[in-house]
Amino acid sequence: MFCPMCGSELILVIRKEFIEIDDLRIDESIWHVDESEWYKCNNCKCFGDDYPLILHHPLRGMESKPGDSWSLTWLK
Repeated sequence: MFCPMCGSELILVIRKEFIEIDDLRIDESIWHVDESEWYKCNNCKCFGDDYPLILHHPLRGMESKPGDSWSLTWLK
């Protein structure tokens, strides 16, 4: 994929797990998985780690996995 602002190739954002659970017991029903793909542009810096282009399914929400149908969203 390419940046809609400058045309450079976009880079996939590698997201880190930030929740560490040692001795906590948490109800598993509150867990959900974010399967969207995040992209950034290292050329013009219009999109970055904290304000990425999000590739997701258009009808299943921003955290859904893109498929044959997909949508590209940018929220800042």
